[in-house]
Amino acid sequence: MRRRTSSNTSRRTITILILISVTVLTIDARSSGPIRAIRSVALDIFSPVRSASDKVFSPFRSAWHGAFKYDDVKRDNDKLKAEVERLKGDAANGKVAIGKLDALQKATSLPFLSQYKRIAAEVVYGPSSNYDDTFQIAKGTNDGVTLGDPVVTGAGMVGRVIQVASGHCVVRRLTDQRTGIGARAVPAFNGVLEGAGAGQPLRFTGITLGTKIVVGVTVETSGATGSDLPAGIPIGVVSKVKNKSGSGYLEIEVTPFASLDELVYVTVIATKSKAP
Repeated sequence: MRRRTSSNTSRRTITILILISVTVLTIDARSSGPIRAIRSVALDIFSPVRSASDKVFSPFRSAWHGAFKYDDVKRDNDKLKAEVERLKGDAANGKVAIGKLDALQKATSLPFLSQYKRIAAEVVYGPSSNYDDTFQIAKGTNDGVTLGDPVVTGAGMVGRVIQVASGHCVVRRLTDQRTGIGARAVPAFNGVLEGAGAGQPLRFTGITLGTKIVVGVTVETSGATGSDLPAGIPIGVVSKVKNKSGSGYLEIEVTPFASLDELVYVTVIATKSKAP
């Protein structure tokens, strides 16, 4: 019986405290000092209850705010991503522009054949097949290019024009197996330079046994009788010399000065036109 009375007393006490708290908390903020003190006591009493409820409902409040703020956050993130991509693009374009300018300068800085007209051109297409060691450039007869003109970079010769139209032309690389041009190992050992395929060294043929040619000697166009190229265009350097069994000739390999597979700009030497 005493236990029941105690229980009823506790319930009445809690009820009274709740009523007092509600009353105190709704009083205007301009209340007197004693009322503010009572309100403070009530808040202290119910602080554990409020703390527990905050823990229970906090995830729901976060989800609620997240649901309504998600679009704003996503919009801001999208803007930041777009700005980052734009800056990356600007940086990349800057690198491309610098690379092209460097390639153009290397292609047009020629220390040889200054007496001929020079036509700078951008490489626009590579070979059309694995068996076609050619590339196309964006200059043609309208610019003064003619069939057979040598094509070079500042490092040396890379090929010859084999087809030409008004606004473009096709250039056959030195490494193409159909290549054959008059050349000389400096100072005056004349022979024929032939292609051996993409990625392979060039072959310098027609040099008889006993000729004193050593590794490191420069090879250039010869301009000899029967050759339709002017003399003095650098081609490469002798990288190997050995006897060719039973032929009476030396077997000579030549490594091109120019990087034939990384062409961005080239210069056509218009051998039928004098420099202005």
